Amino acid sequence: MKTKWTRGIVIWLGAGIALVSAAGLAVVFLIVVPGCSGPESAAQTPTGKQSTSPVATSGSDQRVRVKVLRPTREQLQRQSAPHPATVGPYEKTDIFARIAGYLEVFGKIAGTDGKLRPVDIGDRVAKDQVLAKLSVPEMEQDRQQGFALVEQAQADVAQAEAFSNVAAAMLDAAKAKLDETGAQIARYEAEVTYRKSEYERFVTLVEERAVRGELKDEKLNLFRAAQASHAAAKAALVTEQANINVEQARLIKAEADVASAKARLKVAHANVEHTVIMLNYATIKAPYDGLITRRLVDTGAFIQSAATGKAEPLFTLARVDRLRIIADIPEAEASLVRLGQTATLLVNAARGQQLNGKVIRFADALDSGTRTMRTEVELDGPAMILRPGTFGSVTILLGDVPDALLLPTGALLPGSGKPAVLVVLDGKAHLREVELGLSEGGRVQVIRGVADNDQVIADGKTSVRDGEAVEVVP
Repeated sequence: MKTKWTRGIVIWLGAGIALVSAAGLAVVFLIVVPGCSGPESAAQTPTGKQSTSPVATSGSDQRVRVKVLRPTREQLQRQSAPHPATVGPYEKTDIFARIAGYLEVFGKIAGTDGKLRPVDIGDRVAKDQVLAKLSVPEMEQDRQQGFALVEQAQADVAQAEAFSNVAAAMLDAAKAKLDETGAQIARYEAEVTYRKSEYERFVTLVEERAVRGELKDEKLNLFRAAQASHAAAKAALVTEQANINVEQARLIKAEADVASAKARLKVAHANVEHTVIMLNYATIKAPYDGLITRRLVDTGAFIQSAATGKAEPLFTLARVDRLRIIADIPEAEASLVRLGQTATLLVNAARGQQLNGKVIRFADALDSGTRTMRTEVELDGPAMILRPGTFGSVTILLGDVPDALLLPTGALLPGSGKPAVLVVLDGKAHLREVELGLSEGGRVQVIRGVADNDQVIADGKTSVRDGEAVEVVP
């Protein structure tokens, strides 16, 4: 009996321990599984905030709690995306030699110690400042020879003009002699007429026996002498006319000699001027105020003429008092670029400082390879921190959009191929692909895809799938 009583006690004790263990497990299960707790405990997090995790409302119907927002309409400042930009000089010139020669000496410039030294890379030079001089001795000789030829041509001109003057004087003398001979002919013609009439009168007197016959013979001789003098004057007139023709030909030749000598003098002057001009090219000067960015030769080097097509530059000169900010604007924004638009340059050299300028020129045509438009910006003021070749980015203010539909960029679904959002319609989430426009300060313009009254999911969008039921919470 005692053994049976002891076995019964052990059985009852084991059952009691089993009941206690089952009750403990039930309590642990109720604590761990939120779905078995009350509605309020499921909706509240330990911090007292509402949770966006799925909530069982009745049976198997579950909704994801989300927060939504509506798009806003505001005036948006239209601004291009930052585009890579390069800072370039306003002008950049490779300086060549126009003639061949040996580099004799570099131009001088004051150094930091005040002493003159040869110009070199990094020096700022003024317009027409001497950069280098070439030695061209054979051209110096050509110039001296040219001066001698000019003097010779001047002497030839003087001699030809003297001969011309003599020929002109002789022609004038011949003309005077011709005029004198003509006057003599007229006088002789009058005397012939007089002597003829006198002779005829004496012939009549002799026939009337009024005078002696010897007087008639005397008058006949005087008449014949007058005729002979008249004939001689006529012959002299022909001779004088021939002399005039000769003197005229001589004068024409002398004048031609003068013209030829003057032409040779002009050629001699032109040759000298050409030689002087070419020698002036031996002195190489800066075409404008600028900065020497390269020096490629040394003293004594033989410099080829640029006319050969094989020459190398002596220097590279850059104008840096004004700079060109060059950017290639893509096709989507190229049509919005206008002259005078405000532009902002950001470069690493400026340590984050924004430099303002304006669009001053653009190509107004797209590059067929890159589909971009070359655009140039000039800064409003000089920026000494910038150097040609500096790289940065340019943003252009393209104007204002008066009524832009805006969403926070955080409302966009992350990781999707195309821009998209989730909107709530009839208690369900619906995926909408959107077309985006300009962006500004964490907001983005939506061109199409959502409307003003659409409820766009802002919080909880990563826990919702397209077509899934949702509950909008404040």
